[in-house]
Amino acid sequence: MSTVKIRTEYKFIVFRENPSIGVWNFFNKRSGYELGVVEYFRHWKQYVVQFEPDAIFSEQRLLDIADFIRQLNEL
Repeated sequence: MSTVKIRTEYKFIVFRENPSIGVWNFFNKRSGYELGVVEYFRHWKQYVVQFEPDAIFSEQRLLDIADFIRQLNEL
């Protein structure tokens, strides 16, 4: 039985699973500031992201988040 490994660490962002509530929180690697949460949205049958109100992102950080969500949706 093989375990699927997904990438959870990027240059500036790290994703950490919170299995007790079934979500992935993500944080700025340097400051530890929580940037948002990725969770399964059953109405759309896919993972989605919800950002913290004061979080800002560059194009590359958004692409990193999209890559992480793509990996989850492919499981």
